[in-house]
Amino acid sequence: MHIFVILNSGTCLAQASVDYTLVDEQGIWVEKFDSTLSNENKYTANNQVYKDSIRFIYRYHYISPDGKKYLQKVVPKANKDREKAWKLVPLQEKDSLTNDRLQLVVETDLKGADAQTQGYNHTPIRWEYYAPAGQISFLERSSLVENWKNIWITPPRARMFRIMALNPFPSIQSPYKIGNSWEWHQEVAGYWGDERWKEWAGPVMIHYHYTISQEEKISSAMGTLPTLVIQGVASSKLGSTSLKAHYHAKYGFVKLLFSNIDGSQILLELIELEVN
Repeated sequence: MHIFVILNSGTCLAQASVDYTLVDEQGIWVEKFDSTLSNENKYTANNQVYKDSIRFIYRYHYISPDGKKYLQKVVPKANKDREKAWKLVPLQEKDSLTNDRLQLVVETDLKGADAQTQGYNHTPIRWEYYAPAGQISFLERSSLVENWKNIWITPPRARMFRIMALNPFPSIQSPYKIGNSWEWHQEVAGYWGDERWKEWAGPVMIHYHYTISQEEKISSAMGTLPTLVIQGVASSKLGSTSLKAHYHAKYGFVKLLFSNIDGSQILLELIELEVN
C-alpha cells in the first residue's frame, strides 16, 4: 500500500511515499506494515530526522530548585540497586566517574526487540552515558517513533534520569504549526520512584498535553537555528511536570528543558551529530 502525504518539516514541505498505515496507540501514531514485510529495519528506514546509525550528542545540566548546576556521578559498588547508585556533583568536581554528556544512537534493525515484545513497532535506540575522557560509563536501550504524522522519543531514564519517567516525553505532531495541540497517556510503574524525588506504589496513570506555542531562533553549537517551541505538561495524582522543547527540521529536538516533580530541572542541549 502506498499513500502519498505532505510531510511538514517545520519550515518546509516535502512529499513522501509511505508503505504503511498509522495506528493510534494511546495518542502516539505508530506504523503498521503488511504482515508479509519481513524487513528488520522497516521502522527506521523511513525516518527523515532520526536516521540509521546517527549519533545525537547532548550536553546536560541538572539544575536544583535553588538554581545550582550539577552532573551525575556513578557510585561504584554501592550497597543498593544499581539504578540508584549515583549522586550529584557540582560541575567543577567532575571526575572519571561523572557523566558529562549523553548520546542518542539510532539503531539499525529491530535488535531482537520484536522477539522480546510481541507487536514491537518502534525504532530501537540506545542512550549512552559518557565520562569526560570520552569513555562510555553505561548505556540503556530504548525507542522512538518517527513517521509523517509524529515524532516521539523516550528520554534518558537511567539512574538520575529516572526522574524523567514522570515528565512529558519529547514529542511533536503534524501539522507543525503554531497552535497545534495533542495528547497521549500511559501508566508509570512504582519502579521509577526514588526517595530523592517521589515514591509511589503501583502504576500511576499520567496524561500528557502538548501545544506548539511559537517559533523561536536559538543559539546552538550548530549556529543560530529556527525552531518550533513545544510546551508539554504531564498531570497525575502525583503532581505535574513539564517540558519545553525546541524542534528543528533537520536536527530534531535541539534543546529540552524538563521541569521535574521535585522542582528541579534537567536541560539537554544538542552539541553535535555523528554518522557511524
